[in-house]
Amino acid sequence: MTIRNSIEPAAYLEVHGITKRYGRFTALNGVSFTVERGEFVSVLGPSGCGKTTILRVVSGLERQEQGAVRIAGRDVSALPTARRNVGIVFQSYALFPNLTAAQNVAYGLNASAGAREATARRVTELLRLVGLEGKRSTYPSQLSGGQQQRVALARAMALSPDILLLDEPLSALDAQVRLRLRGEIKELQRRLGVTAMMVTHDQEEALTMADRILVMDHGVVVQQGVPREIYEAPANPFVAAFIGSMNFLTGAQKLGEGFFELNGRRVQAAREPQPLAVGQKVSLGIRPEDVDLDKGGLAREEQFQARVSRLEYRGPSTRVTLVLTQTHPETRIEADLPAARARVLGLAPGDAVRLEFPAGRVSAYAAA
Repeated sequence: MTIRNSIEPAAYLEVHGITKRYGRFTALNGVSFTVERGEFVSVLGPSGCGKTTILRVVSGLERQEQGAVRIAGRDVSALPTARRNVGIVFQSYALFPNLTAAQNVAYGLNASAGAREATARRVTELLRLVGLEGKRSTYPSQLSGGQQQRVALARAMALSPDILLLDEPLSALDAQVRLRLRGEIKELQRRLGVTAMMVTHDQEEALTMADRILVMDHGVVVQQGVPREIYEAPANPFVAAFIGSMNFLTGAQKLGEGFFELNGRRVQAAREPQPLAVGQKVSLGIRPEDVDLDKGGLAREEQFQARVSRLEYRGPSTRVTLVLTQTHPETRIEADLPAARARVLGLAPGDAVRLEFPAGRVSAYAAA
């Protein structure tokens, strides 16, 4: 999917040409993207890439130097947060410690005498949605981290926002709670049909929760697409290395359409994100789980000889660090073996193995 340079009128959230500077540092450099109604978009990138800044600009917590933000067809570029009708969930929960769960959710709802009954119904409905109906009288200090984040989520949804903004909502939670809560957030978003934008540095969160991912680096969007596209067809080496793990085999040279030479072996690559000329030096990328590995024997023409350097047991899989012995200098590469395959091979450090790189799983990038 290509990055959109123009604004599509049908989009529910339209971000166009946003530039934001802090002194001499440019946090956002002409960022443009759109989010459709009911879509869950994740903004993913390393620390300092600008992902939190773009969320703050969309929410109105930061004012951009250039560009425009439109929500549901309304230009909100100059409006304060209170007039943008956005719900925000922070990683620190930001609950009022002196208010109960129900009172936190009700905060901001109409508290006039005539509206009390409607407010009570709305609070009960939201607490039921997040599975905390029995905790309505409980204070934040008496709730677990996951429960506090559910209260924060219910509070953000209380005013029926046009867009739900989530700023690293799961980063403060332990692994098991994160795993459970990310499924609950996605299910709630889908059930309510709310448009959502989540900032995260966690690739697994983005891949499992988002309908579409925007990858940022140094203040710009470098790729956007559905999770499978981002993972399986990264646009450049940065995306390839940041999303999951990627082996890069340097020193290859393009022979012709889809074919490359690496230390006397011919390797076929299915993807060239940017056009490459015949004879050009390239790096070949393949993910560890795509490396075909077999024990012993002589390597065929399309295979590489290697030896096992290290084994890392990971439960469902084993990460095998290998050294290609036919490259100069010797090249390290990693392969992930499912547990059943690892048991069959019974590898040990020093073992000789044969590697093959399936053509459909190799990408070629211009050498740095």
